[in-house]
Order: sequence, then structure tokens, then C-alpha cells
Amino acid sequence: MPQRLQSGFHYLLVAILACLALVVAACSQPAATPTAAPTKAPQATSAPAQVVPTAAAAQPTAAAAQPTAAAAPKVNYPTKPILYIVPWTAGGPMDNGTRILGAYLEKELGQPLQVSNKAGASGQTGLTDFMGVAKTDGYTLTGLNSPNTESTFLEPDRKAVYKRTSFAPIAAHVLDPNVYIVSSSSPLKSLADLVNAAKAKPESITTTDPGLMTDDHMSLLMFQKATGIKLNMSHAESSSPALVALQGGHVDMMAGNIGDALPGYKAGNLRILGVAAAERHPMLPEIPTFKEQGFDLQTAVVRGTVALTGTPPEILQKLEAAMKKVDANPEYREKMAAAGLPVKFMSAVEYDKFLQTEEGRVAEVLKELNK
Repeated sequence: MPQRLQSGFHYLLVAILACLALVVAACSQPAATPTAAPTKAPQATSAPAQVVPTAAAAQPTAAAAQPTAAAAPKVNYPTKPILYIVPWTAGGPMDNGTRILGAYLEKELGQPLQVSNKAGASGQTGLTDFMGVAKTDGYTLTGLNSPNTESTFLEPDRKAVYKRTSFAPIAAHVLDPNVYIVSSSSPLKSLADLVNAAKAKPESITTTDPGLMTDDHMSLLMFQKATGIKLNMSHAESSSPALVALQGGHVDMMAGNIGDALPGYKAGNLRILGVAAAERHPMLPEIPTFKEQGFDLQTAVVRGTVALTGTPPEILQKLEAAMKKVDANPEYREKMAAAGLPVKFMSAVEYDKFLQTEEGRVAEVLKELNK
């Protein structure tokens, strides 16, 4: 073979061997690619543990625990009739209002509400009876008249067996301003007429009210002190006999509340000299206030419901909630208005604060009046 041909063949053989070496080298590397792929697989596994659905899945567990912690304990109340002691005679504003309230409370609570009148000693007899029979189970309630109730336990001589802290406030439901009432045939047509007549002849004007140291009696005492007059006062056991005395001509004037005066006023048998409120009352828009007539006096009665101190909070809350529902009932409000009872709801907290304030106010009034 010529030498040039041998040399070319030699170079071709070297090239072929080099290519074969490259092919073999390439075939020896395939495992490197599969090794990289599994490295990414663990990343895909760890990523779902950090996404929102995993965290959200834990939230329902926490949320489910919250109602258990926040919910008030359930109480099986009431399961029998409830006794409501009214410390006044039947037929008066407190009795009428309680019976209207009671009819709607029965529907909310699913049990009868039995009203029992225990009149005497300007409410003290009924409240004393309540203290003797009530238990801390919510099955005996009573009504309070303020400032009358405060005056009974703040006067040491009365030896009341109760005080403000004896009662667990549930709710207040009436705020009834004082009014001075005369017969429609009376010569007294205004508060000025009353003052002039009393100044001309001290103690010539005879008055009555629903009871000793009631809001009505205290209103008369404050009016007497503010004007310098002297009235000839007598006291009934409640509104009903006081109205009988007035309508029978046994006294010249009665201090009462809108609820006392409205029926006789509408019938034309009674005249209202003035309303002791800050502004004219929507039930008597035509009657001027004391202040409009030159006498800056504002007095009223607040009526509410209480249980015995120590009654479980969940029972008190259930009663309060029921009374709040009743207060929002238009039919109830309409019936109260027809009875001349101005509705004013106070929650247990509001009523408690009011009773605390009222105790201090009445104490100051009594101190001043006893000088």
C-alpha cells in the first residue's frame, strides 16, 4: 500500500476510535439526570404544609372552642309559676302596670306570673313580706317604687328589714312624673292659685297622697319648702283610696302621678294643676310643667322589678331579656299608655346605677326636710 494511503487510513482509524470513546463516555452518564429529579420531589412535598388551607384547617377547631368558653351556662328556668309581690293595693298604677307587664312576661317565659298585693306602711309591708318568703331561685319577685322604697329603709325609726343591697335589680319599666290634682269644680286652676290660697290662710288647703314618704308626699314636702307655704297633709295607703278621698270632696288636692290622674282627667272629673317634669309630657301636652309656672321642681316615681340578692346571674339575665322583649312590644306599650303609665326601660346595669344614685339623693332630701 502506498505510504500516503497508509497515512490517511491511520488518521481515519484514530478519528473513529475517538468518536467511539465519546459515545461510551456519554452512555456512562445517564444516572445523573434521574438523581436531579428526586431532589425536586421533596420540595413539592414540603410546600403544601406552608399554604393557607393547612392553617385554615386548624381555625375551625379554635372557633369551635370559643362558643363553649363564651356561652353563658344554661339554666332550666322557669319550670313553675313565678310569684310577683306588689307592695300596694289592687287598682293603683303599680298594680295595673305589673298586671299588664305580667301578661306579656308569661308569654316570654312560658310560665304563669301570679300577682299578689301586700299593701301597708307605704310599701314596707309588702317588701318585708318579700324578704320573708323569697329565695335566691328567681321564683319570687317584687316591685320597687323609688324614691318611696329608699325613704322606708333610710328612716331609722321605720326599722326596715331590708336595704338597697337586699335587692338584685332586673329592670325598670316606668318613669311617672308627679302631678297635682284637684276636682274639676275646684277654684284652684293653677299652681299660683294653690300657693296664693295657702299663703293667705296657712294649712287651709288639705292634701292627700298615696302614702307617707312616697314620691308624691316627698314632692309636696319639697314644694312646700320651696314656696314657703304650709299645707294640711294626710296620707292614704295607696293611690286608689287617695283618689276616692279627692273625688269624694274630703280633701282639696292630691299629689299623685300621671297614671293616677289620667282616667279622671279624661273623664272630665279631675283637673291637673301641673306636671313636675323637665318638659311637657307627651301624655299631657296641654298641661304646663311646674317650671313653666315659675316653680323649678322635678319629681317622679320610677318603678322596677327586683329579685332577692344572691339569685344566679343567668336567671336575672333571662328575666331582664324577657322584660326587654316585652318593652319593645308595641301592643304592650299601647296598653301601658292607655293606663296612663309612661314606659321607661332601664337595663339591670342602668337600674342598679339609678338605685345607687337615688339612695344618695333621697338621703340628702330627708336630711334637709328633717332640719
